[in-house]
This record gives sequence, C-alpha cells and structure tokens, in this order.
Amino acid sequence: MQYKNKQQITFLLSYSSIFHLGAWRNSIELWLKKGYKVDLIQFRDEDVNKFASSLEGDYDLLQIRYPSILRSLMFLMKLFFRSFKKIGLNKLGNVGDGIDYLFKGFYFVIFSLIKLRNSDSDYYFAGDPPSLFCGYLISSMRKKKLIFWELELLIEKELNNFGEKLFKKIEKKCSKKIMFAVEFGTKRAELLRIENQIASSIPIFSIPNSSLLVPNKERKFYFNEKFSIPMEKKIILFAGGIFTDIKEMGTLWKSFETWSDDFVLVLHSRVKENLINRLIIPEKVKKTGRFFFHDEPVAFDMLNTIYASCDVGLILIRLNREINSNLYYSELSLGKLFHYLFHGVPIITRNLYGYQDLIDKNGVGFCFNNPNEISGLIKNIISNESYYKENCITLSREYEFSKFHRNLEEFIKLNNE
Repeated sequence: MQYKNKQQITFLLSYSSIFHLGAWRNSIELWLKKGYKVDLIQFRDEDVNKFASSLEGDYDLLQIRYPSILRSLMFLMKLFFRSFKKIGLNKLGNVGDGIDYLFKGFYFVIFSLIKLRNSDSDYYFAGDPPSLFCGYLISSMRKKKLIFWELELLIEKELNNFGEKLFKKIEKKCSKKIMFAVEFGTKRAELLRIENQIASSIPIFSIPNSSLLVPNKERKFYFNEKFSIPMEKKIILFAGGIFTDIKEMGTLWKSFETWSDDFVLVLHSRVKENLINRLIIPEKVKKTGRFFFHDEPVAFDMLNTIYASCDVGLILIRLNREINSNLYYSELSLGKLFHYLFHGVPIITRNLYGYQDLIDKNGVGFCFNNPNEISGLIKNIISNESYYKENCITLSREYEFSKFHRNLEEFIKLNNE
C-alpha cells in the first residue's frame, strides 16, 4: 500500500522511550515501509539515537529536554513525602508522586505542542494519558485523527496518587474522540472499553508485543563466556532487573536453594542497579557459584544475544503479592515473553490470567502457583528440551507482529478512501 500523497503519522509518548517498546518500534518500522512520514516525540533519551539509526525511511525524532534541576528537585520532594508512609500516612506519602506526575505530564503536553506547532500529521498515536491529552488537543485543532495505543492498562481505582487520577480522568474524556484504540490482547481491550466508556462503534484492535523477524533458535553463549560458566550447565535467565522488596526476593532465593547443581541463575537488568538492589542479594547466594548478576547496559542490537544465551526463561511478575490489572492481564504485553519464544527458549512464569492457555497448553513451558514448584518445572523442561524449543518457535510464528498490525493498516486505508 503506497499512497500517491505521502501521509504522516506522529507517535507521542511521555513515560518512556518509544524505542524501548517493541510493539511501537515494530509499528513505526512497518509504517515507514508503507511509505508514511513518521514523527516521534518523547522526553530526551541519550541512547535513543542508536535505536533510531536502524530505521529506514522518512522520520523525525523530536525530543523534549526535562531539566536536570527539576528532576532532582522532584526526586527530593518524593523522598520527603514518602517518608510519611513509614508512620502509616499513606495518602500524604503519595503527595510528592502526585505533584511529580502532574508537573511532568503537563510539561510534556506544553512542550510537545510547541514542538508540533507546524505539524501536519494525518494521524496521532498516543500511548499514555499525557500524550493522549496532547494528541487530543492538536488533532482537534487540526481536525485530524487520534489513536490511543494504551501501553499500560490503568484502572482508576487502582491508582495511588492524585496526579495519575487526574490524568486518568482526562484520558477517559479524550478516549471518546479517538478513531480507534489498540491493546495487548482481547481481555485488556474489553477492560479498556469498560474503564474508559469507549463507544461500541469505536474499534479496539488486539496486538501482541511480539517480533517482526523470523524466529531463530540458535543458542548463543554470551553468559557462558562472560562468567566462564561451563557449557554443560543449564542457564536460567531472569531478565528485567530485580525487586527492591526483600521479602519478594527472599522467596526467589528460597526456591533457588532447591535447584539442581546443574542449573545456573543469571539475573539481567538493562540498567545499572543501585546499591540497595545489590545489597539484597544474600552472600550465601553469591557464594554458590551458580548465581551471576549482569547489569551492564547493552545496545538494542545485543538483546537477541542476551535472550538466546540461556536454556530457560524465568518471568517473575511478583511472587506472592497482589498485583494490579496491568500486570495480571499481561500475557500478550510482555516483550520479554516474546523474546524468549523468538529464540526457542521455554518459559516458566507465575500463573496469571491467560498464561496457562498461552504457555502450558502450547507446550512452551509451565506456569507455577507456588515458587517452590520452579525447580521441578525446570527439570521437566530440560528432560525434553527439544520438544519445548520447537513449540516456542511455532508459537512465535503464530504471533508474528505484522499479522496483527495489518488490521490497523487496513482500517486506516478504508477510512482514508
């Protein structure tokens, strides 16, 4: 589909880097291949140019500088108010976070509007409440189309501070003016429609946070070489950083103690962890010789090597605490899950909504109800490794991103004619 007159799309996102989100990165790549002009607007990210440089097509990356002094002042303010939680004043403890969210959100809206003052986009994609508000304002002024691609499922009653709640109310009002919405899975789409009272006439498309590429089960040996791990050992990878909750991590360490000596645990974080996170790793765990901590930031093109350098992928979405709707209904939104599948790596994860149908029934791993089960589940996978690896590749092909994205493309094409 190539239009005679080049159409333009703008992606807006305030809470993260656009290129850290696999689904949006894939979508941008597909729109560029279709001949669209694409504008990308976000808060400044020092690493983003590395990601953007791999794109081919007509795009502009517009970044907003959030002053360091403001970031530092807001951080200190949040620390001050959070101290009240220690004496049971939870509402007062959330005041700093509310002010920070409001200030940063409106900062993004104002400076995005300035950056986009000459914008002539036909479609505005927004991924969070501040960016949706910004997209609503500019699309209304220019009589263009607004699309809400909700990247985190926010339920108003679950929000902790007044800043988030205010922007959630704004999100609900803006949702009534969208062309269509996008969610990670049909259950999340259903919840979004109910929560934001989106009219039945407005479509909500379901797209997984999966890969565009052809899956590849070739085993890499980055961690073996990095930490001198013997080739006969089986590497269990927990990617995504570590919890600051000592009780939560204590549950993991108790499980780890029951693992076979043949199983090695690698914790990988994409950012350098702070001292507190490092201190919650017990010395007895470090001294086993079967635990390795990797928090060296890697380039985006290294991610495939990271995920291909293990035998089992461990996904820990909290271990024994209550979680919000965004995490409970997360089976098709987790990029790490699809990274594992893409490399033929079987998965072990907590049993949450939809995970048994996705993981157990497709033979790509197991869900656990109790972390004590993890050791036995690893043994089950290793005993029939090739079976699980083949199933991972099959499922990765089934959830290939462009198959689902095509629905968006066709809808926009039909409504453009």
